[in-house]
Amino acid sequence: MRPNTKYKQCVMIGIIFYSITVFTGCDSPVDNTDDDSTIHWTVENSPYIVEDNLVIEKGTKLMIEPGVTVAFKTARGLIIRGELSAIGTEKDSIIFTFSPDTSFVGFKEYWRGFKFDSCGTNTKLEYCFFKGYLSDEFAIICDNSSPTFKHCIFPSFTPHIETGGGIILCIHNSFPSIEYSRLSMGGFKTACVACANPSELINLDQSNPKLIQNDFYISNDGYAVVAGGFLDGNYINIWTGGGTSEIDTSLGNPVDKIGDGIFSTCSRSCINVDGVKNPLNEPNFPVAGF
Repeated sequence: MRPNTKYKQCVMIGIIFYSITVFTGCDSPVDNTDDDSTIHWTVENSPYIVEDNLVIEKGTKLMIEPGVTVAFKTARGLIIRGELSAIGTEKDSIIFTFSPDTSFVGFKEYWRGFKFDSCGTNTKLEYCFFKGYLSDEFAIICDNSSPTFKHCIFPSFTPHIETGGGIILCIHNSFPSIEYSRLSMGGFKTACVACANPSELINLDQSNPKLIQNDFYISNDGYAVVAGGFLDGNYINIWTGGGTSEIDTSLGNPVDKIGDGIFSTCSRSCINVDGVKNPLNEPNFPVAGF
């Protein structure tokens, strides 16, 4: 994956979506709405600077083209109740990042991430690169939502809590599919993917993501997956300190290569998951990118 980092030096034009201000990098007004229910963000108008929390309501679809950069002002994020189609390519990924808010007091170089709130069933993100997100607990929340993530990069961050937190949280009967992606997480009892806070470890609502051929990079005191999820063909690298690492190739205990909906399989890196199949001792993708 090669992130597109070209920023146009153009006049900022304000566009209003549901009382949310979004600025584009274009030098003339562009119709970004295909019809009454579809918003289309194009590479010609990239980057899009999101000034406030952006909500995609039910019945609305946001389509983002390959090569688009979306930059959120400090502490802002995206809530998807409708449908999101962010389909990049290997050569032109879609970048979600921050745009520092100079009026914000304190640390400015971060944004709040995504919440999928009963989102549309066709929500898909492919070849997306998430940069500079930060959250109190989880950067991406799937709440009664089952989006598909493919060929995405999720970098590590430090949650604003002493214990727990992580990248993706699945709650209220969420069944997302996370495939061919790279997820990194460091910190005490943090997790790349979880169906409960890693400090609690108990899945209370049967959320169960599919995790297929991903690369996980975690710290010695953290987890790849917690409290749900079936793993197939994943590579898990555990940083043990001093420039060394350990690869978890265990099937866990009890062994479950099918997935029976009982979250009891545990290994060095996974706690109370639905099962583990085909663990790898070599990464699916080079560290430099996909």
